[in-house]
Amino acid sequence: MALLPTSDLNNPDTFPSFSNLPAEYEIRDTYLPSANPRKHWCFLGRVVSSGVLVRLALDVEDKEGHKFLVAFHTDDRGAAFQGLCNAGSTIAVT
Repeated sequence: MALLPTSDLNNPDTFPSFSNLPAEYEIRDTYLPSANPRKHWCFLGRVVSSGVLVRLALDVEDKEGHKFLVAFHTDDRGAAFQGLCNAGSTIAVT
């Protein structure tokens, strides 16, 4: 079996900063040239802190140093992920 090509974590198309993520209903030719995706993106961020009020909420920092909130809108309000989301951890969002 041939090895898959590696991804460059510095590639802004594959690993965009938070401000460069596609909007919820936005379609970019970079990722969808027609009906078949040729490339996918993944947001990587560093967990700065976490807390639970109504649901698990993380303060996250992107590679440009911008901070924002990630909230878990799951059936269990993020309880399944709470032990994994410690300061210094990495979060991947696709």
